[in-house]
Amino acid sequence: MSIRDNFLTIIFKKTGGIFSFNITMGIFITSLAFIILLNGSLVFLTFQCGNLQYKKSFLLKQIGNMQTEMEQMKNEIKEAMYYKKWADNIIYRRLYAGSLSGQGSSSYSSGVSNNSLKLKPESAVIDSALVGIDDFQVKSLNLEMDFELSFYLVNKDRENKRTSGYVTIVGMNEDVIPPVYGVFPRIEFKEGAPVDYQEGLSFAIRYLRPVKARINQPSIGPKFNEIIIMVYSTEGELILKQGFNVERMLQMNSCS
Repeated sequence: MSIRDNFLTIIFKKTGGIFSFNITMGIFITSLAFIILLNGSLVFLTFQCGNLQYKKSFLLKQIGNMQTEMEQMKNEIKEAMYYKKWADNIIYRRLYAGSLSGQGSSSYSSGVSNNSLKLKPESAVIDSALVGIDDFQVKSLNLEMDFELSFYLVNKDRENKRTSGYVTIVGMNEDVIPPVYGVFPRIEFKEGAPVDYQEGLSFAIRYLRPVKARINQPSIGPKFNEIIIMVYSTEGELILKQGFNVERMLQMNSCS
């Protein structure tokens, strides 16, 4: 082998002996090309791995958004079914009963059906164009006169824009001293208002939502004779405060 073909001689010492070997120009260039190719492949694979991770996170985010949209669609379908039932009930009352409660209106008459008492609302303390209450019913559950109530919380927006907020239902008797209160959901209630309105029953409606609640009477002493429904916006504004007198229900139970 000529000197021209010899590119490098490496000599190292091991166990007292000296070993040497020669690297030719061709082997060196081939090795260098292999190392460059290997590093390039590693860089490419690293880039591809990062790209795949990004695509994975993007797809997971898209799947999460799709699942959220599907849940919203399911809720809207369910809400639309309630809306149809409510609308059919209004049509029935108009055709056969000659009365129509409407969205938060008080123009329908009271009646008893299925052991439930339909109550006519009192004048609203606070009313807005956002939500209303319709088809309010209450029934006594036991000898203690605990009662269950139900109603539709109706979106009154003409364009059916989604309305969100929180509902607090209060059984009360302010004709006695001290006044007595019972709240649904069971949250802290002071000076005629919930301490934290966001602890109320949350809602987000495009059409309407049925609401059910149970109020337990005090075990001793005066009973609740009024129900107040308080609706707050997500910002904490009191947008509806509607009262219903349940004295008639108490009288019916005392007579029976």
